[in-house]
Amino acid sequence: MKINDRNIELSNTDKILFQEDQITKGDMIEYYKKIASVMIPHMKDRPLTLHRFPNGIDEEGFYQQEISDYFPKWINRASVKKKEGGKATHVI
Repeated sequence: MKINDRNIELSNTDKILFQEDQITKGDMIEYYKKIASVMIPHMKDRPLTLHRFPNGIDEEGFYQQEISDYFPKWINRASVKKKEGGKATHVI
């Protein structure tokens, strides 16, 4: 998928995330592409915490604050103080 001048590699787009409605990862990507112009202005320049469900919404998920090592270097980052001390480097 190409966004602006970036090529984004997508994987597992047929993976079912919402079992009951048979919504796939690809469906979610298309949905976010459609609402991006409305959503992005509210998220712009804000550190993100991701609530991830790698095995679908029916399985237990987790919160991810720290940016993963495999994220491309062109993704903006910010260090934010943690409540329990230390810092977390978030996606911006």
